[in-house]
Amino acid sequence: MNITDVLYVFLLSLLPYFEGRYAFLVSMALGHSIQTAVTITILGTLLLSIALPVLLGRLDAFLTRTSIRLLRRLYESTVSRARRKAERYAKASLLVLLAFVAVPLPGSGVWTGSLIAYILGIPRRAVIPVLACGGVLSVVIVALAYLLGLQAIERLAFK
Repeated sequence: MNITDVLYVFLLSLLPYFEGRYAFLVSMALGHSIQTAVTITILGTLLLSIALPVLLGRLDAFLTRTSIRLLRRLYESTVSRARRKAERYAKASLLVLLAFVAVPLPGSGVWTGSLIAYILGIPRRAVIPVLACGGVLSVVIVALAYLLGLQAIERLAFK
């Protein structure tokens, strides 16, 4: 196992829209064991789940003023999506936010869930466990889909 690959996957698990669920697939493509891939991506997801709610105010101020155009555009796009989605979830429970974060689809996840919680003013102590559980569930869902897909391919290929 190459430490550079592990670090690469970990950093990918921190990116908006990518997060642990897609970093898991990159880890598998790099030849990591499923245990390694799940561990690396869940660690990244847990870090995001804690750091984003704590740092979002500062991060918001920095990213809206950054001179790095690509970074600013990516952030503005993420925030506009979160604002549109936040309107739908304004009266929803934390359970709905958990499901939103757990569904491994583009535009959902810990980043957008954090932004929704930030926009709605949900207290950090309430949102951090929800984001952590949802993010971990997302990685688990992708890992299970990956394993089931491998089993299906093996059955078809060896018949």
